[in-house]
Amino acid sequence: MHERKRMQILGTLKCFVFLVGGQCVFAAVTGQNQSIYGCDGTNLTITCSHNSVIKIVRANYGRFSLSMCNPGGVTGWDYNCMQRKTKSVLDRRCSEKENCHFFVSSTVFGDPCPATEKYIEIHYL
Repeated sequence: MHERKRMQILGTLKCFVFLVGGQCVFAAVTGQNQSIYGCDGTNLTITCSHNSVIKIVRANYGRFSLSMCNPGGVTGWDYNCMQRKTKSVLDRRCSEKENCHFFVSSTVFGDPCPATEKYIEIHYL
């Protein structure tokens, strides 16, 4: 019974996320909604299953947490840092595609908070 329930849950997922690069990424999946976080300097790829496309729900390149992508425990960074154009950049690059590959960097998204290490947070279907 437990295995059957697990297979039903897995069967409802549409997209799978892969990290290409040397840094850690966190991905969470709940039903069809997915979240991914990637540190500055990583390459991220979002790949959807056959006959599915990516829909960006919301996204931010900046920093809302001091614990994410901060292995050194730096406390002096701005953690109220939001790049408002993140979703529109990802919409142009990723929406309605089966695959999307991009580099997490201020050269792609702009620099909303200089002197602060940033990460990207993406919520998508």
